[in-house]
Amino acid sequence: MRVRAGSLLVSVTIVALFSAVNARVLAGQERRHPLTCESSGVGAYSLFFDAGQVLCVAPEIDGDGTYVPCLRIGEVHVGQSRDGVEELLGSPFRTFEPRLPQFSSTAAYLVLRDSVEHNAAYYVVEYESLDGRELAFSVQLTGSRPKLLHHYSCLDLEEADTTVRRQLGEPSEVSPFEAPQSGVSGVVWSYKPLPVSIEFVEGKVYSFRVWRPDHVPPKERRLSLLRER
Repeated sequence: MRVRAGSLLVSVTIVALFSAVNARVLAGQERRHPLTCESSGVGAYSLFFDAGQVLCVAPEIDGDGTYVPCLRIGEVHVGQSRDGVEELLGSPFRTFEPRLPQFSSTAAYLVLRDSVEHNAAYYVVEYESLDGRELAFSVQLTGSRPKLLHHYSCLDLEEADTTVRRQLGEPSEVSPFEAPQSGVSGVVWSYKPLPVSIEFVEGKVYSFRVWRPDHVPPKERRLSLLRER
């Protein structure tokens, strides 16, 4: 397991929350999955780079003045209850001791395993407690690209770094990482003050991670477009 704390926010960011999502994004949601992305790289609950800002696309009902509704990877998102996560992903294949005292538990969930091609993808979710319930503090997806809607802001595992730059702009910081247990090494891009980090191996996305920023208190979130699925 590899979990990074990243940088915690100490001030309001330049992220804007759309009160009304572009009609093209939400049109025909009954006919297709709500996380389906447009060819322009815009989708519901996605961050994208535009005119010097990173914007969060989310319906007004999910908005609270922050970009937290866009801190999701696939249908797993910051603030989601553990019951909600495990309804989607099933039981964890492994659990870990909490990394920090404020976390209640950490669990890993397998979403892809191909023993022939030696490919795998898995989530790691760190949980925190609120009023007796476990909520996702951080969500990380690592490995090979699943053949499902597990994208982050219209970006997939194994995406080229040039595509990530086009979608989110230049990272604020680039640093090396090594995962000896997996036999890989590469670089991790940070997007301060956004709570987002992306790992690259040989120029392709190896991992996405998002987490609740310090200035936003924990609360349970159920994203409206996913709630009835």
